[in-house]
Amino acid sequence: NRHLEAEVAQNAVRHHHGVRVLVRLLDPPSKWPLIKAVLGLLRNLALCPGNHTAVRECGGVHRLVELLIAARKDIDACNARGASAFIDGVHMEEIVEGTTGALHILARDVQNRTILQNLQCVPLFVQLLYFDVENIQRVAAGVLYELAQSKESSMVMEKAGATAPLTELLHSRNEAIATYSAAVLFKLSEDKPSDYKKRLSVELSNSLFRSEAHWSAPSDVANFADLGDGMSSIGGSVISSRAGAASMASSGYG
Repeated sequence: NRHLEAEVAQNAVRHHHGVRVLVRLLDPPSKWPLIKAVLGLLRNLALCPGNHTAVRECGGVHRLVELLIAARKDIDACNARGASAFIDGVHMEEIVEGTTGALHILARDVQNRTILQNLQCVPLFVQLLYFDVENIQRVAAGVLYELAQSKESSMVMEKAGATAPLTELLHSRNEAIATYSAAVLFKLSEDKPSDYKKRLSVELSNSLFRSEAHWSAPSDVANFADLGDGMSSIGGSVISSRAGAASMASSGYG
């Protein structure tokens, strides 16, 4: 549960020009421990929609993408040497999670989504689905859900091969990962033939309502009612509404 004064504090940081200061701290000579802390703070500030514009106007979205790419390259380089990707006591996977988590929340803003699309970030987020780290899978699926609101981004996701990892993640025992994956797959299926939607319906039913897991999707998730083409056979809560995504994020899922 969020602190009762959270929104007041989030707005106060912006009103006192703190967002600009924080974005600047993402630049050199800041070390990774400080950057990691700032990423978490920016993500929390982004839970207040009023801060989305402030972060964007300070160049924060671009800087977060740069850090994500840098951390990913460091991980790949260390893996190639058989070494662990620790720098200054911070594992680069934590930076990948922190940047993507902040971008996930910021991507609720349409202008921020446009920036991410223009920076051609969609394939990068798709690649993150293959990380064997639940937290990274969760934030990657979350940001893809936001980007999937755009048909152009949805097409890029498909070309980047998002369907396979998302279908696999439907079976995740992590509630948020499975729900976000289902939401993205549903968006990707909107222009597909009815038989494709029926197959997806069965897949969603089998994975999201498996009896052995004994869980249901979050109560703030919309349902498939009246969607037609067999999708209504799901009958339960699967696709996150924007309010649902915000609720999952504030409770630790997003």
